[in-house]
Amino acid sequence: MEKFIAELIQDTSAIRKINILEMLIESGEFISSKFMAKQLQCTNRTIINDISHLKTIIHTNLEIISVKSKGYFIKKNFPVNSSCIISYYLSKSEIYKILINIFKYKEYTLEKWSQLLYLNKLTLRKKLKMFENSIQNFRVSFNFRKLQLVGNELNVRCFYIYYFYIISKYTETIDLNSHLKQKINRISHRYKFEIDHNLLAIIINVLIHRITHKQYIPKEFKFEYELKKDKYNYINSLVLEIEHFYQINLSKHEKDFFILSFWLISEANINEKVSFYKLHSKDNIIIYNRTISLLKIISRKIKLDLNTKERIKYELFFINYKFYTLRKKIYRFHF
Repeated sequence: MEKFIAELIQDTSAIRKINILEMLIESGEFISSKFMAKQLQCTNRTIINDISHLKTIIHTNLEIISVKSKGYFIKKNFPVNSSCIISYYLSKSEIYKILINIFKYKEYTLEKWSQLLYLNKLTLRKKLKMFENSIQNFRVSFNFRKLQLVGNELNVRCFYIYYFYIISKYTETIDLNSHLKQKINRISHRYKFEIDHNLLAIIINVLIHRITHKQYIPKEFKFEYELKKDKYNYINSLVLEIEHFYQINLSKHEKDFFILSFWLISEANINEKVSFYKLHSKDNIIIYNRTISLLKIISRKIKLDLNTKERIKYELFFINYKFYTLRKKIYRFHF
């Protein structure tokens, strides 16, 4: 289970049950309650009670079998993961419900939220503060007077893109209009571009939703980029289609944000990465040094021929450059 999901759920009992199910799925054999109790730092009785509860809520095609002398085993007829149980506990998370609704501009006071969620006001505030601490790298925070997510517009958008992308693995999230989705698929097919269409849909939704509520990318935001002609034409076609469908004209800053988002989620072929390396490596000594350091670590672990080493160097530089761009433009993390 991802750390971010655990921070959304917060309920220690729910997190423990998810961990139990993941242990059973990953093991593929019998595990004793004593072993799980030791791993999860709880009592044997707690594990037994948690498994009894799991049996009542897991997917009907899954069955937890218990044998007194062996422990517990999960019977499955096809590959499974813990997404069903994570989805169940996400739907019960107060933080999850609040974030979905404040994105939709349902802005209530903390007291009103505590009434809607049947939760003590101080307890709810404590949960929100805990989650706020966990998302400091996004440079966003909560306004507690009328509960809102606040920060630079760039950071707020990037947080929501990340949030919706992570939860989309476990539950239905925002999606594009089917007609617009078909248009985008045709554009991608025409230019022969492979991209994560789910993530692209989330980026478009967040962009349009924020603009609709008059939340704009600041004028000082700039993203300098060099795109090959076919990629530029592809992005430009997407922008034109979005503008036509929503009957809007995106400002240069909004287009730059969309291009930055697209660039971060898109892949490049090896020739593009070689060109990118030659163009940027001399002027970005920090990224270059980090790339070479990582390459040396890999080379010590695995014997590489010269061609493979060169290819990995270009791959690493491209990835590191994206991380550096994120750190510089949006997030606050150590590079």
